[in-house]
Amino acid sequence: MFSPDGETSSKHRREVDLYVYTDDVDDIYERLKDRVDVVEGPHNTFYGAREVIIRDLNRFWITFGQDQ
Repeated sequence: MFSPDGETSSKHRREVDLYVYTDDVDDIYERLKDRVDVVEGPHNTFYGAREVIIRDLNRFWITFGQDQ
């Protein structure tokens, strides 16, 4: 899922979302937490997903999500 908004990414908003479905958000977080900029650690959403959000080298946000 890409979601362009046309503005520069910042701490509080993002220009493009990349949403990646996975089977184990917590495992991905443990493997990446010391090597990437974590925007939001593992959390449950109101729409029934468990997610973790990181920022890549170009400051784009990548969300890894799984069904709860």
